[in-house]
Amino acid sequence: MRRLFISIILMMVCAGMFAQSVTLTFTGRGSGGNVTEEIYQQIDSLQVRNITREWEQMIYYPDTVVVMEPLAVPMLDVRHSGLDQNVPNPFDCVTEADLTLYEGDFVKLAVVGANGREYASYNGNLAAGTHKFEITLSVPQAYLLTAVTSTGKYSIKMVNLGSCGTDKIVLKSSSDSNLKTKGVIENKFSLGDQMEYLAFTTYRNRVFDASELRTHQDGSEDIVIHFDIPYCNNSNNIDYRFGCHSYTWINGVTYTETNHNAAVMRLTSAGGCDSIVLLDVTIDDEYSIDEYITACQPIMWNGQNCNVSGEYIADLVSRGGCDSTVTLHFIRTNQIRHEESYSDCERYVWRHGDFEQILTETGDYTHTFQSQYGCDSIVTIHFTNTTDFIVDSLIACDSFTWNDRTYEFGDNYSFVTVHHYDTIHFTNRFGCDSTRVLNLTLYKVREKVLNITNCGAFTYHGETY
Repeated sequence: MRRLFISIILMMVCAGMFAQSVTLTFTGRGSGGNVTEEIYQQIDSLQVRNITREWEQMIYYPDTVVVMEPLAVPMLDVRHSGLDQNVPNPFDCVTEADLTLYEGDFVKLAVVGANGREYASYNGNLAAGTHKFEITLSVPQAYLLTAVTSTGKYSIKMVNLGSCGTDKIVLKSSSDSNLKTKGVIENKFSLGDQMEYLAFTTYRNRVFDASELRTHQDGSEDIVIHFDIPYCNNSNNIDYRFGCHSYTWINGVTYTETNHNAAVMRLTSAGGCDSIVLLDVTIDDEYSIDEYITACQPIMWNGQNCNVSGEYIADLVSRGGCDSTVTLHFIRTNQIRHEESYSDCERYVWRHGDFEQILTETGDYTHTFQSQYGCDSIVTIHFTNTTDFIVDSLIACDSFTWNDRTYEFGDNYSFVTVHHYDTIHFTNRFGCDSTRVLNLTLYKVREKVLNITNCGAFTYHGETY
């Protein structure tokens, strides 16, 4: 929102005293309608009334200077710095906006989109006066144009409907015609006079007024004029539309394909509010769908009583108005079978109504229930116990290493075989606590010398000597 200032310097001289000055700064603020907090509102004109001395003076926007003779009192100096609404708005790629400065200053202008991205900017020192900027934007959306000076920050909202050109801000012209003296009046003012300030503003082509009364105007101050305005919020809306093969929107364009970002238009509501509307159009075609249902009792389907097995057809209409066909493949049976698979550590509790069974072993479990229609409902649970219990039954000679531990036959054993047992606990890949058991048999390796005398060849363990 812009903040527009009207500053009035009242130069006064009282009998037998030296001249004094009073500086009054007027700011318009409005609230009402959908606005919960006061916002800045431009003052178009201001009537200064001296009730004590029965005179009044009207001053006008933009920058107006009213000079009064010092002996007769006031000199009114009306100042304005700010950013005017761009014209046209909305626009097709190119628009213009005026920036007025009461005194020379360094200025930065920036155009920011709804996504926070800066699309174009301008930086430079500008003299006092009104400066016209040409703004070109290539993306259709809402923007915020902001001007930052040493004395304040001003912003306006803009809407681009076109897709062309390159994003840029260019200084087009400058003028100081708005900074000038308007005239001289002969009204008198003294400290303590009763003053009334009546301000006028325009909102959506309607004029609103508000006033501030000072029973004793004794010095310089900031005076806020409060306007009661039925504000409405500008809105961004999405218009969801559906069509069969095609759809023609209010912009006169016919769309033949689904497009969730088809077009953008600016409309005006019944209350005079601006509304940016995005078209989201879905185009349908005729289609066919097959549906499969198994039941033990007759069912109602799309207004049809299905009591025997067979195919039932329903002719429907899609959201876009297209004719569509749905075919039901219905199976009437006395039994309904259903299978489920579960896996868990150690056990699974199977509950169905009042029925409960604890499953601990991996396997298939079947139970017959009664459905709500009195049919047999046969349910089979495929349960997998994901807890591991592993037995390693091993045979080795003399020694064997298992789980980083070595088991040996030992010299103190006189018999041929030795058995070792051990257990470890671990977490398997399913996250279950599991057990591994070692059952180890060790044999002692012994040497034996055979002395054999034989004539000719001799065969031992398959080898011939």
